[in-house]
Amino acid sequence: MKILIVSPYISTSKSLKFYQSQQINLAKELVKLNLDVTIVTANRFNNLCETKVKDGVRIDYLKTAGWFPEKKFNQPLLIGLWSYLKKNDFDIVQTSEFHAISTLVLSFYCYVFNKKMILYQGMYKDSDIGLKRKLFRIWDFLFGGVISKVTTIAICKTSAAANYLKHKDVKQTKVIPVGVNTSVFNSNGLATKKRSSKFKLLMIGSLIKRKNYITTIKALEIVKQKGYSFELFIIGKGELEISIKEAIKYYSLYNEINLIPAIPNTEIKQYYANADFTMMFSYDEIFGMTILEAMACGCPFISNFEPGPVDIINSSNGYKIHSDSPDQLAEGLISIFNKKELDRQLIEQTTKSNYSWYSIAQRYHKLYNQLN
Repeated sequence: MKILIVSPYISTSKSLKFYQSQQINLAKELVKLNLDVTIVTANRFNNLCETKVKDGVRIDYLKTAGWFPEKKFNQPLLIGLWSYLKKNDFDIVQTSEFHAISTLVLSFYCYVFNKKMILYQGMYKDSDIGLKRKLFRIWDFLFGGVISKVTTIAICKTSAAANYLKHKDVKQTKVIPVGVNTSVFNSNGLATKKRSSKFKLLMIGSLIKRKNYITTIKALEIVKQKGYSFELFIIGKGELEISIKEAIKYYSLYNEINLIPAIPNTEIKQYYANADFTMMFSYDEIFGMTILEAMACGCPFISNFEPGPVDIINSSNGYKIHSDSPDQLAEGLISIFNKKELDRQLIEQTTKSNYSWYSIAQRYHKLYNQLN
């Protein structure tokens, strides 16, 4: 069976070991299951067509249109995609996102040549930005019908994404979450650690507004006033670095909060394994890879009620709390600090069983066989 995965979102790094390249990790496991898998994506570096093969996965890089506002739309325009599809005979083609240009091209191709198309969906709502929201509505009016009609089935990262597509008249949806590379993220035998009276906290991610760092810092100042001792490590870079440093100073938390630049995964997993809790309180989170990475290292996770956390976190691996205000967040954290410690070995084991790329690939393989 020949599978094509079209993704214009993974080529910001050409390293095939880049752990966020979700399609590559999936494809590697599918190849082990005797599937012929090709990934096609954009070449943003020298605008040449080229092919690379790694671990049995073929990756074809297509040219992009230099005049296209790629950053504004968070996707490139793949030149020659139609001719590429006609030249290669795939049994199933898989594309990313309902509102992607490549999805539209694939829809017409699958309609004309009677091919099966899988739509891979992460977004769970239309953009909050006025212009983008209007463009989405125009897109839905002009092209939504053909995309919905041609889509054989939509694989969604979360149940929220599935509900979103149902409102777009996509008839069949199936929730299959993202996987985590458990050979990279694991506890190294540290999952049995016991917490002390001083809570070790961890936050990892880009230092941007939607990650809600400032609200978290305000909440931790309240937690400190209530007599709780903690140490927080924030790992990441971004535009809010200065603002975060100023907030740490303003709330006199320079002895409690450590800001660390981005570091390699081999070092990050040690922070996961040594933390009592990893936290994330984004107000717009499609999935949350940090959740899986932390839990693969045996670390309980604390988050708010965004789509990814709602699907992933349960009473045995972490906690979901409201984070609409510093007071509300502080109250939730204090309540969690007073709870019985969770079984870290169980968290690591169940994460590996349910979210390793091997287990995720098994679910894809079963679906592909049903469609073929």
